Amino acid sequence: MKKASIFAVLIATALLVAGCSSSEQSAGNAGPSSDAVDAQVAAKSRGPKAQLMGSFVPKFAHRVRSQRHDDLGNGMFRHIVIVEYWDLDRDEAVATLEKELKARGLAVKEPVVRDDGALRLVAQNSKVGRMTVDLNTTPAVALSEGAKGTMYFSWQDASLK
Repeated sequence: MKKASIFAVLIATALLVAGCSSSEQSAGNAGPSSDAVDAQVAAKSRGPKAQLMGSFVPKFAHRVRSQRHDDLGNGMFRHIVIVEYWDLDRDEAVATLEKELKARGLAVKEPVVRDDGALRLVAQNSKVGRMTVDLNTTPAVALSEGAKGTMYFSWQDASLK
């Protein structure tokens, strides 16, 4: 008797979820709003969002794997933030990242393939500084389930953020 009631609850939940999905799809074909896209990215981010040089936060689905802030003396700090990304292959990630950085007023140099196979981007602006980004689809540490690769961000500045 107990198993039957648990089974009934599971079926009712599945029907409720299916009903919500179909009503959302029939609500309109205008495409997702900016807020809806941001909510989708946040839902897929699976952890804290990366806050990078100049308060830049990537708009694609990602998760911070690690971050380090080293005091270099004289009020300067080196920042290293490693993120995993989903939903994009490496070329799409590069194009998206270039577009987002350029929109923030940074000049982005042509990507260069490093000896280890990673792709390096350099973005800079005289007011914000210089940031390097290495994109790697085969990092030394295993990726989380569904992640397509890592981005290794590195920059220096005079603040500890």
